[in-house]
Amino acid sequence: MTGRILIDTNVLLDYLLEREPFFEDAKNVILACANGEIKGCIAAHSITNMFFILRKDYNIKERREILSSLCEIFDVEGIDR
Repeated sequence: MTGRILIDTNVLLDYLLEREPFFEDAKNVILACANGEIKGCIAAHSITNMFFILRKDYNIKERREILSSLCEIFDVEGIDR
C-alpha cells in the first residue's frame, strides 16, 4: 500500500450509479482501494448522504448491503479527523 486518500461521495456515486463520464475513473479508484493498492477512507456523512441519494435506484435492503460493503473497503472517518 502506497498512500491514503479521501474518497468523495460523488466518486462513490459515479461508481454505484455508473454515471458518465466518470464511471471508469471512479471504478479504477474503488478497485485500487479494494485491492489494497491504496488505502481509501470516506467521511462518515457520506454514508448517510448516499443512503438518501440511492433511494431512487435501490431499496432499503440493497442500500444497507451496498453501504456495508463500502465500510469493509474503506475506513470511515468522523468529521473531526
